[in-house]
Amino acid sequence: MDRPPLEIHVHVHGWEAALRRIERKLDLVLAAQGVELSRQEELLMDLNALASEVEQNGAAVDSAVALLSGLSQMLRDQAGDPAAVQALADQIDANTQRLAAAVTANTPAAPAPAEPAPGEPAPAPAEAPPAEPAAPEVPPQG
Repeated sequence: MDRPPLEIHVHVHGWEAALRRIERKLDLVLAAQGVELSRQEELLMDLNALASEVEQNGAAVDSAVALLSGLSQMLRDQAGDPAAVQALADQIDANTQRLAAAVTANTPAAPAPAEPAPGEPAPAPAEAPPAEPAAPEVPPQG
C-alpha cells in the first residue's frame, strides 16, 4: 500500500510584525546617525572658519603692535625736534583714522530689531539709563 508522502507545515505568526517594528527602529537610528554626522561636519566647518578668523585677527594685532612700537621709538628719537614730533603726530593721526576705518569696515552690522507679528504689540523702546546724581558740594574750608 502506497502511502502519500508526509508533509508538515509550521507557521509562526507574529514574527512579521516584530521584524517590521525592528526594521522601522533601525531606519530611525540610521537616519538619526546621518543627521548627527551632518551636524558634526557643519560644526567642523564652523570651527575651521573661526580658526581662520582668529589667525587673521592675530596678524592684524601683530601689525598694530609693530606700528605702535615703531611710532613710540620714532618719538623718542625725535624728542628734541618739535617739527619732527609734529610730523609724527600727524602720521599717528592718519594711521589712527585708517585703523578705525578698517575696524569699522570689518565689523558686522548689528542685526535689525525683529518686527512684531501681525496683531502683536510693538516692543517698548529701550529706556535710557538713569542719570548719575550730582556730587554734593563741599564748602571751602578756611
